[in-house]
Amino acid sequence: MRALGLGLLWAILAACAPATVLPTRMPSALVVELPTVGSVYYGSSVQVQGRAPQGAQVIVRWLDEDNVLLGEERVTVEADSTWQAWLSQLEVADAPRALMVQVLLAGDDAPRFVQPVLVAPLSDRPSGIWGQIVFPPPDAVLGGDEILVEGVFSGEANALLTLTLEGLDGSLISTLRVAHLADNAHDAHFWRADLPTLGYVRPAWVRLRDARGTLLDEVLITLDNTAG
Repeated sequence: MRALGLGLLWAILAACAPATVLPTRMPSALVVELPTVGSVYYGSSVQVQGRAPQGAQVIVRWLDEDNVLLGEERVTVEADSTWQAWLSQLEVADAPRALMVQVLLAGDDAPRFVQPVLVAPLSDRPSGIWGQIVFPPPDAVLGGDEILVEGVFSGEANALLTLTLEGLDGSLISTLRVAHLADNAHDAHFWRADLPTLGYVRPAWVRLRDARGTLLDEVLITLDNTAG
């Protein structure tokens, strides 16, 4: 079940995505926080949220694999510069399906943000709280003042995750909090962070923990000041 919930779904997403799978964000005051690259929505609703100037009109569109419009919502940006839109009561088949999310501001001629996502039956979701580090891979040799760490998390709404860099003896080298913004606990979204190395140069663990300190995943890497 976990393999279906992660590997297969992301493989389907890669197959249906445009040549560039990173979100398209033209320079503007519009910021889209969800979906992320590789977002998987389990169930019948798709959440989109972000930030923009107070009072602005944000338009969110959801399209299917054939570019047919499934829904459109116009929302007014709140006083705290946040906005949120939902496509609800989406028909979910027995197999995952791809959707395209487009976001623009009122008056725009073209979307400022375009991102493919997956919608899957809730029964496909791995149970419980889970998270994975997808980059760096095991045994990677990295260098620099910071290392890029990417992963996926699901199971808790608006979670605060903890990334640590630790020596082989468990000694703490650096730590970083990662905010995972999602109102639906069962959805899976990617996160990324730059973890400080503080000059450490030898094998080390990159570890991911949830808000309760439970270890979710770990990757053994080597830090080398000649790499990176």
